Amino acid sequence: MNDEAGSLILNLTNVYGERINATTDVILEHRTLSDRRVARNIDASKRIKIPNLHSNPQGLYRLEIDPLGYMPLSQFVNIESGEPTSLDITCAVDPRKVTKVEFPAYDDLSETCSSSLANQRDSSGIREQIWT
Repeated sequence: MNDEAGSLILNLTNVYGERINATTDVILEHRTLSDRRVARNIDASKRIKIPNLHSNPQGLYRLEIDPLGYMPLSQFVNIESGEPTSLDITCAVDPRKVTKVEFPAYDDLSETCSSSLANQRDSSGIREQIWT
């Protein structure tokens, strides 16, 4: 490992910018060296710090995150030397896990929203009245 080990700080949020209230699995796999880290059932409602990682110039990892109730994701992250590398990740809800949706009544929608829905175009580009 480099003389100066790096670290990664993960902030997992939902599409509203709120921390997710779930556990997650985190896998970090170095792209060239034999370094693979696996952590299961981590509390994602708090910042997740992963210390003692290889840093630049050998700091490229593939990051996999699988938060419960959200879509899994994978991306590359380059661990900087010196300060911890901070990564903010927005997690999308897994549509297969949605059990209930509550839509507002059409009459309760704003004028902009209702007129937009009323003027949607179908795939052929012909104007179609959706709501009456």
